[in-house]
Amino acid sequence: MMIITSADGLDFSMTTLSNKDHGELYIDESLAVPETGVKILRHPFREKGTARYAALYSLMFYLSHSQVFSVKALLDQVKSSKISERFDFGIIFKEI
Repeated sequence: MMIITSADGLDFSMTTLSNKDHGELYIDESLAVPETGVKILRHPFREKGTARYAALYSLMFYLSHSQVFSVKALLDQVKSSKISERFDFGIIFKEI
C-alpha cells in the first residue's frame, strides 16, 4: 500500500511502483497515474486537506477506509496538538 499526494512523492516512488504487481495505491487526483500492477484509488487529497496537510488528510482517509485503527483516535490526537490551531481537521473528516 502506498499513498502519494505530491509530484515529488510520485517521482520518488516511480521505481517501486513500476515493479509492483499487487497492492493498492492511493494517489491525489491531480497527479498522473503511473503504469503499475496495483489497484489505484484517486482522491482529491490536496484539495480537501490543502497542499500543506494533504499527507495527514490522506493518512486519515486511508485509515477510515481500511479500518486498521480508529480515525477518531488519531483525530483526537491531532485536535490536541498545535496543528489544530491552524487547520480544522474535524470539519474535513466529517466527509470521510
